[in-house]
Amino acid sequence: MAVSGSDVAALYTLLSNSMNVDQRLRGPAEEALAQSESRPGFCSCLLELIMAKDLASQNDVRLMATLYFKNSVNRYWRHRRDSSGISNEEKTHLRQKLLLYLREENEQIAQMLAVLISKIARIDYPKEWPDIFMVLSQQLQSADVLASHRIFMILFRTLKELSTKRLTSDQRNFAEISSHFFDYSWHLWQSDMQTILHGFSSLSQSYNSNPDDQHHELYLTCERWLLCSKIIRQLIISGFQSDSKCFQEVRPVKEVSPVFLSALQSFLPYYSSFEKKYPKFWDFVKRACTKLMKILVAFQGRHPYSFGDKFVLSSVVDFCLNKITDPEQYVLSFEQFLIQCMMLLLSNALYPCHRYFVLTASDLEEWYHNSEAFHHEQDMIQWTEKLRPCAEALYIVLFENYSQLLGPVVVSLLQETMNNCPTSVTEITPVLLLKDAAYGAAAYVYYELSNYLSFKDWFNGALSLELSNEHPNLRIIHRKVAIILGQWVSEVKEDTKRPVYCALIRLLQGNDLSVRLAACRSLCLHIEDANFSDREFVDLLPICWDSCFKLFDEVQEFDSKVQVLNLISTLILHVSEVIPFAEKLVQFFQKVWEESSGESLLQIQLLVALKNFVVALGYQSPICYSILLPILENGININNPDELNLLEDSMLLWEATLSHAPSMVPQLLPNFSRLVDIMERSFDHLEVAVNIIEDYIILGGNDFLSMHAANIAKILDLVVGNVNDKGLLSVLPVIDILIQPAKVCVRELFRARLSIVDSSSLVVKFPLHNSAIAPIKWIFDNLERRSSRDGKTPRDAGILVGTAPNGDSTVGNFPCGDGDGKQNSPEAGAGTQARIPAPSLLIAKINKFTEFFLISPPCHSPFSPYRRTSSCHHPHCVVLSICGIPFHNSVVVSILLSVAAFPTSSTALSSGLPLRPPTVILKELELSDRWRMGSLRGIEPCGEWGWGAMFPHGGERGWRQRRGANLRAGMGSRECFPMEVPPLISSTLQKLILICLSGGDDRDPSKTSVKASSAAILARLLVMNTNSLAQLASDPSTSLLLQTASIPVQENILLCLVDIWVDKVDNVSCIQKKTIGLALSIILTLRLPQVIDKLDQILSVCTSVILGGNSDLTEEESSGVMSSSTSPDDGNIPSKEFRKRQARIYET
Repeated sequence: MAVSGSDVAALYTLLSNSMNVDQRLRGPAEEALAQSESRPGFCSCLLELIMAKDLASQNDVRLMATLYFKNSVNRYWRHRRDSSGISNEEKTHLRQKLLLYLREENEQIAQMLAVLISKIARIDYPKEWPDIFMVLSQQLQSADVLASHRIFMILFRTLKELSTKRLTSDQRNFAEISSHFFDYSWHLWQSDMQTILHGFSSLSQSYNSNPDDQHHELYLTCERWLLCSKIIRQLIISGFQSDSKCFQEVRPVKEVSPVFLSALQSFLPYYSSFEKKYPKFWDFVKRACTKLMKILVAFQGRHPYSFGDKFVLSSVVDFCLNKITDPEQYVLSFEQFLIQCMMLLLSNALYPCHRYFVLTASDLEEWYHNSEAFHHEQDMIQWTEKLRPCAEALYIVLFENYSQLLGPVVVSLLQETMNNCPTSVTEITPVLLLKDAAYGAAAYVYYELSNYLSFKDWFNGALSLELSNEHPNLRIIHRKVAIILGQWVSEVKEDTKRPVYCALIRLLQGNDLSVRLAACRSLCLHIEDANFSDREFVDLLPICWDSCFKLFDEVQEFDSKVQVLNLISTLILHVSEVIPFAEKLVQFFQKVWEESSGESLLQIQLLVALKNFVVALGYQSPICYSILLPILENGININNPDELNLLEDSMLLWEATLSHAPSMVPQLLPNFSRLVDIMERSFDHLEVAVNIIEDYIILGGNDFLSMHAANIAKILDLVVGNVNDKGLLSVLPVIDILIQPAKVCVRELFRARLSIVDSSSLVVKFPLHNSAIAPIKWIFDNLERRSSRDGKTPRDAGILVGTAPNGDSTVGNFPCGDGDGKQNSPEAGAGTQARIPAPSLLIAKINKFTEFFLISPPCHSPFSPYRRTSSCHHPHCVVLSICGIPFHNSVVVSILLSVAAFPTSSTALSSGLPLRPPTVILKELELSDRWRMGSLRGIEPCGEWGWGAMFPHGGERGWRQRRGANLRAGMGSRECFPMEVPPLISSTLQKLILICLSGGDDRDPSKTSVKASSAAILARLLVMNTNSLAQLASDPSTSLLLQTASIPVQENILLCLVDIWVDKVDNVSCIQKKTIGLALSIILTLRLPQVIDKLDQILSVCTSVILGGNSDLTEEESSGVMSSSTSPDDGNIPSKEFRKRQARIYET
């Protein structure tokens, strides 16, 4: 049943009751209104209520009627299957009546009617309501201020609603409206602007105490002007296609923007003057200034080319900068206005993307003519020299500082360009070039943009599809995709790595050199990345190597060749599979070297690649010596014309070659003389030179020393005393290595260390592994030989057959058997035939990584099981310490002898030991589980004291077999001879004495380190070659050197060194402390009064060394300890550091 005019009164009652607080009235009324919404005539009755003059005072009922009217339009204006809706006749009636009722005085109702009309216009314009704008325009001609304000309110709402329609026909209709309606709106805006400024001028000169109520018409004009401003914005923003897409100038932007800026400058002064006196107009000024700035920002974003006109952009930017950097006092409180000024300046960061990032016709022509040169011009040119790089630099800086504001805008721009130009587009159009520019903008700011854009989604959804289209024109996009893949490397997660690697290698195989070079650089970035996945890349290596070799052959530019060679070098450094491609790489390097004559920069890159190649090959590096050694010899020749450019990288290659050489080759030995020439020229490469010298000493051994001993002495003499403290600290380890022992025979190792004359105790400390029992057995065996009369057999000692003294089975405890597997062979599980004397104290079980002492009382003790024979003067007291950690864990044992010989009040020795110093000092014996494996380097079988004595059951045969294998593996004897070295480097050692005895290190940590390290080296020399240091200290030239340096020496130089050792013992490493302790224990054997005077200090140092043990092991030493137990039979050739640690096993 339709609703007619007679129902208006009833409808009024229902609307009134629907607002009643009484639920008994409100509920039935709301239900009746809901049932009436779909009935014909309902909207017409509502409109009658709204327009009724006798209800003008009932604004609440009229407003409710407007709300029901709007809801009914939203639900029933379009035809619905479940309802007859609003008939066409009623629609026509409603449209006509709405355009006649334009003087609504209530602001809220007027706004609701404007929204209602805009909703109808969105559905009916232009087909059913084509004359809406014409009718409104006609009524504007004769309308008063109130009516015109309401008309502009309707126009604004309607235009805003229509601008949101996205169909092409709808956008065309809106453009037509803009072209017809813009001029009228613009003229009215200008007219109102003059009226407002004139009114404001009058207000500022008025002293009326209550002015707002007397200027209502001026206020309506202000509101109309504000609506007109919004309409002009809508017409320009939505009525014209963006000039960034069509590249056509939008005239209204250039016409309107300067006038808007002028109006803004005119309004601002009233912001402060109206705040208290005219609050309503002050609020208008506040809204007007903010709106004008927003409109200018919108113009710049929508039409950047037109807004970028020199008469527009410069004046607007200058104005904004001035207000931000030098604002008036009242502007500081105008926060919204300042924000919009900043937004405009920030929006200009995207302006270069629209204009200057886009490739021009000349760029494309240059690319097609020479793609290789184009790549390098775009990639390497300075940003100050070209417009596009300068714009990119500006954009990046602005984005870094305002990423939160610009990030969403860039993502929106990127999405818009991808939507406007699908991956199927192949023609080079402005849209495609704009997408290329947007891709570039996203690539440059990856580190900030990743917060707003998912790389995985972008790659899978767009970038990978771009690469699937192989049309030649799309090389523009392909190059930018290659750049993006490189720049966004940090955002490539595990599940995307493989597709990205494949994409880059595919681009590397393309036809366009610019694209391939871009892919080359990006692939290099991925391989260098810390999260590079070798597992995902390894099967791509064959095609990657071939693509690199092919690209290197095809490029002509020098920069291109360097870039490709850098990728190859990076691949060698980071991938695991290099050796299978070694032959191809050798051929490639040979070709590059031949072609690089005169190109020192290319040769430098080749030297870097070769160094990485040698490192990757490791101990198989000799397979590249055919190309490596000639290149190396050329690079280290200081007479080479390119020496200045090539020397640094050549020395690094030299160092890498030696460090990874399994053995010294004859071709490398003569090259050492080049190092003398290099060091004589300068010390610029001292650190590398020191490493090279160490490598030659460790690797070359006797052959090297016999050839270059004079050269080593010359270099050391040249360096020591002529470089700073840092340089000295780097070269001192070389001297330290030179005076370390190498070939040590068992006769010297044991006889000299175990023969103690007239001493009351014998102290031996063996650091042994759990299963290393043979040396222990040897000790007992030899003690028994010295006093066989009182010795005990294992059975007498209570040790079962088949067990070692620690109670463990002898199987596996002995390093080698006799090889025959018979009854008495340890490998057969038999007990030892040797008679093992049992100590008077029980032997505890040796647990791995535990230390304990096995003590047997002195021979003169009444309960000793051993008695001294008439033919032997050796004591038979054994203090045996066993420790599970193999290296660098023994304390100085001879110190105990010294303490026993010179007891003091602090000495807890009360056993009646004689106060006579031992004539021969027992020295520390370092053993490791390499005894167990029979691979202690440098030990020779020497009769009774050789391996035959240690392993009486034919163990020497097994040791020789293992030693042969070790020699083949590069672990043969190191042949440095401490007896011969000191005279060769006597001048250097004298300088070390000078360093030790000079002062000036109290407040200089570096000088303290130099002095302490030098003192430790001299201490080692004393321990290893006592006579040599004694001769050096007594040499007149040493005294002369000290006198020349004005260093007074009041006593023996050796005794002066004692003071230094005591003073600097806390500034050295654990091993150096032991060395100093041994040196001081030797000093105690000197029968000099000065030694007695220094006794307390010496004993204090010795005691601290004993008690300190290994507590101060450095991290490096500890790592050496843990790694030193690696079996030499695993086929690995020891590294330089491992060899140096091996050398330290035999020190002191």
